[in-house]
Amino acid sequence: MINLKSRLIWLTETVAMGTGLLILLACVFDWLI
Repeated sequence: MINLKSRLIWLTETVAMGTGLLILLACVFDWLI
């Protein structure tokens, strides 16, 4: 059985990374336009 806590931490880190990338892309597009 997969450890639920470590999976939850992994999920949180993945979501945080995705959000950070989206914000970074938004800043880049805002700078280009």
